Amino acid sequence: MDGQDSNVLAHGVVSWDRSRAIFAAAALDSHYPDPAGRLKLRGLDPDATYRVEPVFPGTTPSGLLPPAWWGQPTAAGQAIEGSALRGAVQNDVTFPGRSFHGSVLAKVGVASPRIHPDQVVLYRVTKTG
Repeated sequence: MDGQDSNVLAHGVVSWDRSRAIFAAAALDSHYPDPAGRLKLRGLDPDATYRVEPVFPGTTPSGLLPPAWWGQPTAAGQAIEGSALRGAVQNDVTFPGRSFHGSVLAKVGVASPRIHPDQVVLYRVTKTG
């Protein structure tokens, strides 16, 4: 996707009916700007509402400092303190994410997490309304 930080490789796939999508954002180099960059999710229905959730196929990325919109993390069904995640790699951590209007995702985007280089975050995007 164009318009991203040159230290971030971002790409995604949107279903034909724009009801679902998956996006990836990988840090290629140091990604600790202040404030963290924004990830614009394009190709979605601008008039729809979408739930955006970070997804980790394995452990959380090293150096992870999640943005507030990800919500309260849980592990094994139990809420965990956000400070417990500061930079630590963990298994079975999930975040609830948040709902956004499609036009906001395309034009404004969402705050990116801070992660170490050579790490990736996947985003599951589901149309809710």
